[in-house]
Amino acid sequence: MPESPAPKPRRHPWESFKAPRGSSVASPSSRRTRPHAPAYAELQAATNFTFLVGASHADELVERTGALGLRALAVTDLHSVAGIVRAHVAAKEAGVPLVVGATVELAGDVSIGDPRGGEDARALSSFANSTAPPTVATRSAFRLRALLHATSRVGYATLCRLLTIGKRRAPKGECRLALHDLLEHHEDLLVTVIPPPILDQHAVETIEGLRAWLNHRGRAPRAPGRGDDRLSIAVARRFDGNDRARLHQLRLLSEHVEVPLVAVNDVLHHAPERQRLQDVLTCIRHGCTVRTAGLRLQANAERHLKGPEEMARLFADLPDALRRSVDLADRAVGFSLDELRYEYPDEVVPPGCTPMDHLRKLTWSGAADRYPGGVPERVRRQIDHEFALVDELGYAPYFLTVHDLCVFARSRGILHQGRGAAANSAVCYCLAVTAVDPDRIDVLFERFVSRERNEPPDIDIDFEHERREEVIQYIYRKYGRERAALTAEVITYRGRSAVRDVGKALGLSLDCVDRLAKGIDWWSSGTVDDRQLRELALRPEDPTVRLLVQLTRELLGFPRHLSQHVGGFVITRGPLCEMVPVENAAMPDRTVIEWDKDDIDAMGMLKVDVLGLGMLTCLRKAMELTSEWKGRRGEGTKGQREVCNGRNSQPSGSACVAAGNATCGGDVRDDSVAAGIRMPRTDKPDEACSGFRSIEYRRGECIEQHGDVSQAASNRTGLARGTGNAVRTGVSLADGRAAAGANAIARRSRSDAPRSDHGPGEASPCAGEWPQSRSSELTDSGRPSVPPSLRPFVPVSLASIPPEDPRVYDMICRADTVGVFQIESRAQMSMLPRLRPRCFYDLVIEVAIVRPGPIQGDMVHPYLRRRDGREPVVFPDDAVRRVLGKTLGVPLFQEQAMSLAIVAAGFTPGEADQLRRAIAAWKSRGNKLAYFGERIVSGMIARGYSSAFAEQCFNQIKGFSGYGFPESHAASFALLVYASAWLKLHHPAAFAAALINSQPMGFYAPAQIVRDAEEHGVTVLPIDVNRSGWDCQM
Repeated sequence: MPESPAPKPRRHPWESFKAPRGSSVASPSSRRTRPHAPAYAELQAATNFTFLVGASHADELVERTGALGLRALAVTDLHSVAGIVRAHVAAKEAGVPLVVGATVELAGDVSIGDPRGGEDARALSSFANSTAPPTVATRSAFRLRALLHATSRVGYATLCRLLTIGKRRAPKGECRLALHDLLEHHEDLLVTVIPPPILDQHAVETIEGLRAWLNHRGRAPRAPGRGDDRLSIAVARRFDGNDRARLHQLRLLSEHVEVPLVAVNDVLHHAPERQRLQDVLTCIRHGCTVRTAGLRLQANAERHLKGPEEMARLFADLPDALRRSVDLADRAVGFSLDELRYEYPDEVVPPGCTPMDHLRKLTWSGAADRYPGGVPERVRRQIDHEFALVDELGYAPYFLTVHDLCVFARSRGILHQGRGAAANSAVCYCLAVTAVDPDRIDVLFERFVSRERNEPPDIDIDFEHERREEVIQYIYRKYGRERAALTAEVITYRGRSAVRDVGKALGLSLDCVDRLAKGIDWWSSGTVDDRQLRELALRPEDPTVRLLVQLTRELLGFPRHLSQHVGGFVITRGPLCEMVPVENAAMPDRTVIEWDKDDIDAMGMLKVDVLGLGMLTCLRKAMELTSEWKGRRGEGTKGQREVCNGRNSQPSGSACVAAGNATCGGDVRDDSVAAGIRMPRTDKPDEACSGFRSIEYRRGECIEQHGDVSQAASNRTGLARGTGNAVRTGVSLADGRAAAGANAIARRSRSDAPRSDHGPGEASPCAGEWPQSRSSELTDSGRPSVPPSLRPFVPVSLASIPPEDPRVYDMICRADTVGVFQIESRAQMSMLPRLRPRCFYDLVIEVAIVRPGPIQGDMVHPYLRRRDGREPVVFPDDAVRRVLGKTLGVPLFQEQAMSLAIVAAGFTPGEADQLRRAIAAWKSRGNKLAYFGERIVSGMIARGYSSAFAEQCFNQIKGFSGYGFPESHAASFALLVYASAWLKLHHPAAFAAALINSQPMGFYAPAQIVRDAEEHGVTVLPIDVNRSGWDCQM
């Protein structure tokens, strides 16, 4: 299989939003030091990804490095490379050499899975021919800090693997490394020991032994003029009154162990004025106030970046240490993150076949299934266009990987649907990854994949939220923990969290902090003025209040900690831990990398989002309940459930599947526990089925439609549903989640016949209903009196739902949408009678229009007026008409905002994508939304559009910063809107039961769902100890 193409240089998405700064970054030529000027490279600098310690962003450190004229900058966060991608992108833009590294803390005597435990120091001491007594070597409190700098791609892989070892041993957020780990993993690493505050015999012997060990084992070839070895001792001035004695002691240590000193400044912030923020971060970390922090605060503001001249003055007595910093930097700057090469997994490609050939085969096969009457010419041209781009950019293996996940989900009967930008792809539709027919809507594949965007595609797939864990564990089983992990989510300080933490650190009262947190929009531009403070009953002249406002502004956007992405997986061909460290997540059986989605985009790594959606669970359960109910009506006693207490028992006259018993065990799926539902596992079969109280057997016909025997036993709860021969109508509330909606007596109501404007003898347009009958053949409940043996059994599935049912739209226009996906909120219900959807595209509009973005951009009322004919639809020219015609001149979708910037303001497709990014990240520090606003307005005016029209367009585009939908995403959701509305109309009992069985999800509590079901003619029965099961049933 050919190697994936080398990624082009990428701008980090977060980095591209930075507005121009007041002080420009010096170019490489302009920042060169003067002739004979001293040279210095900073080899120890922490970004704010050393959480609650570092007080500067990575790009601030890089910018300051360029301005000072330093030879290089080494980013060395504690046990992490989480901020290195941001530093890498900023360094490339500024022309600053960057050294990749990390700070590690090594335990000299710990027991963390290695049998040697406390033997590290003894082994080192022995190797160095030391005569240290054993009592010194086994001291358990000894810990050694060291800087590790990668000198090559191999060294970077060694660093990531070493960090992974320490993180996988420890709980989330911790790292446990020992000396023996470094002794085993040190290839192509420069090791700089950070001496402890007090040097004792143990520290001396450890450093001496470490030198001998590194020089003896695996030492890199020595380059001429590049130092004696890879080990150094860091020396820094603290300005605490003890520098003279400490530096003298370190000089003697260096001579004794024959390890050179290297000058560092142990940087925590880029400029001295950030010291106050660093003090606040220290107080937040320790849970104290500035007044009570004492010696935990830094003694001064000297731990900032310093220029070569200043460092030469400070280390005038140690010139070799200064030169050593440049020597080590020159050895390490040869490696860049650009050397990383992402390679796709190759398991999804059959032997002897290229990824592109296999993708073509699967796509055309799927197209034949999607279009039995022949693939439309428009779709065929779209597929060929997508193939050309996918082949050129080398993304075929990614599509195959996603297709493999969907195949697994279908084999298990797990409903799923792709959404987001992937719904713009005809290839994804033919692969059954998405469900939006490109022949029904206009797709914009370049919104998903394009040459100009220069970033990998991102496919989001929703799975049933109760069964998503099955897909996640399938990924881990197929690719292994060493090749698959979730991406990180960087949790950053927002307005309220920032002001509260800063206020506590400054010792302000909770009342004062709460007023500031709730009364000010911290994301707005500019500063907080005196009027706002007085309105909050605060004194603007109070210096503490002023300091709080300033520090809160600085803290906004700082990373607080790493969390796991909701479902974004990175899968590689080789070991993932050699590209980025992997750590344990807070959830069991989960692993997470240190980089977030923006980082992996910048590095050209692909991810697939495995997301959970409650409505898919509800739809599957509603269709199963409906199919089972129809089967019982049509087959008489053959449809009755039978109870088996852990043994295979086949009721006579029923096509039971005994094999289903082998796939069900007493274990419970992790995701079902989180949802409060007991469901059997299918990924851990238990042949004896021990501990499992009962197993439900169902008709073979119902099972076969899912195509998976294990689905029959696992998709329901496996608990006893009922016995006896009576068929009960309605919903039985048998779950603690639904008990709040149950009364002690049965409600007197109609049967579960769907509410309809049709008479009892009229035919219903829904699929699978009984044929039209004469009124004399109807029972009292309005059902046809057809003998059970003659009634056909039609299983309900998404494919059987008829499109464009007028009665569904009638129900939606009445805002009768409790429980219906996406249109059940009060805001949506108030919009439905005004918009009055009558077709599928109207549902797409409905899903997208009730969002903060269109509301803030003043798009809702103009659209409604134009839809009602109360306002004319006027376009300045045909170019704008082609972009905004289908939404009556109002830009409701992100694709329209991008297209409008291209056709009316002269943006290139790449610039339009940067506009989209700026809109999506408008709360990011230094975003360029205002800059793009000037470009849009000036560009439109230059092309003959009026200034009023230009300003109106930008204000509407800017509204998307409040959260707007791409059209493809809205179309994917609209499909689920229609399906859930159809089930609610035609099968209200099954839909209500499925909603309750799928909790937690949606807007409404079980009691409200029950009340709405009763209003639709559903009989709700109380819990029956003899008949009820774990879930609600019909």
